[in-house]
Amino acid sequence: MKRNLTLAIICSVALAGCSAVKDTDQTVSDNVSDTYHDVKQAAVATGAVVQAGADEAIGHAENTGNAAKDGYYQATDHIADWMRPSVPKPPQPIAASYCYHVYQDILCYRRPMPGWETRLAGYQPITADPPPAAQMQPLAQHAQDASQLPVHRVAASKPVFTQLPSQAADVKPAEDAGTPAASEASHEQLPDPALAPQL
Repeated sequence: MKRNLTLAIICSVALAGCSAVKDTDQTVSDNVSDTYHDVKQAAVATGAVVQAGADEAIGHAENTGNAAKDGYYQATDHIADWMRPSVPKPPQPIAASYCYHVYQDILCYRRPMPGWETRLAGYQPITADPPPAAQMQPLAQHAQDASQLPVHRVAASKPVFTQLPSQAADVKPAEDAGTPAASEASHEQLPDPALAPQL
C-alpha cells in the first residue's frame, strides 16, 4: 500500500511537473508570439518609413533627371539652331558705280566720267556697262604762222641802230649828287622794337 501511495505521489508530482512544463511551454510560446508580433509590427513600421524615404528619394531623382533631360534638350536645340543653315537672303541689286583715282582718294560716280579713263580704279557690278577704254590721244597742235618761224624772222628783222652810239661802252657815268643820300637812306637806323610801346 505504501508502494502504491508512493507511486501515486510520484505520478502526481510527475503530472504536476508535466502540467508545469506545459504551462511554461505555453507561457514561452505566448511570450514568443507576443515578441514576434511586436517585432513584426516594428518591421512593418520600419518598412513603411523606409518605403516613404525611398519613394521621396525616387521622386527627387526623377525630378533631377527630368531637369537634366530638359536642360540637355534645350542645349541641343540651341546648338542645332546655331548650326542649322539659315535661309539665305535674296541678293540685293547693286547700283552701278564707277570709281576713279582723284589725288590720294578714290571717288565713285553713277556714270563714267569722260576724260578720266586713265584714272579708273574699278566699277561694279559686273553687269554694269563697261566704261570706255583709255586711249592715247595725240597732243593738240597749234596753228603756226609761217612768217613767225626763226628763218623768216631773221630775214624780216630790221636793225635798231644804223650806226654805233657816240659814247664808248667803257666810260663810266658821273655820279649824281643824290647817290650818297640814297646810300645813307639804305643804312637808316630803325628804332629798337624792344623800346617800342607795347599794345
